[in-house]
Amino acid sequence: LRSSMRAIAKGAVQKQMQDNSSSLGMLGILLSAASSVTAVVTEQADERTWRTLPAFYSIGRSVLAPGAHTVAIDTPSGRVVKNINVSGSHAVVVLRLMGNSLYLAQPPAQ
Repeated sequence: LRSSMRAIAKGAVQKQMQDNSSSLGMLGILLSAASSVTAVVTEQADERTWRTLPAFYSIGRSVLAPGAHTVAIDTPSGRVVKNINVSGSHAVVVLRLMGNSLYLAQPPAQ
């Protein structure tokens, strides 16, 4: 909302400068160009969502027979063991390590 309001305000100022630039002659043209350049230079990308991405990630792939399996992952606080169930011909099991906690996300058995 804040970036939208800022863009609207900058656009309104630029529009006013362009509309009034003809009455001021060369000075108006220079002021209009300066306001356009200022609007572009002062605009910043919103990087907040990019900053929430992890510093790194790892992907592993394994072929397992259908059935129950035990997965052990080494974490900074020691080894964590999780039980998973593989069903069907393909299964995606997501293990997410956040701090010292390991989270398991697995779709329901089909």
